[in-house]
Amino acid sequence: MNNFIPDELNEVQIGSLVEVLFQDGEKMEFTLTDSETANPSKGLISYASPLGRAIRGARVGDTRMYSVEKVNFQVKIIKIGEKKG
Repeated sequence: MNNFIPDELNEVQIGSLVEVLFQDGEKMEFTLTDSETANPSKGLISYASPLGRAIRGARVGDTRMYSVEKVNFQVKIIKIGEKKG
């Protein structure tokens, strides 16, 4: 997919296409969206989810922590693409 733009000053916002790297080495690409249209199996992650709350406002290179059911996760922002819609 070639929808990413190289501007490292962009922040993750609702509608942003984001690529992240998890602490276990797994990469994931998704669009940050509202709760009503969220569908993780289609790559649409809600801004209200633990991951969404953690990365909103982050920039390329930032590492953020979040928790799900008392388990801590670390995620690094690799790329931020153009805001959709």
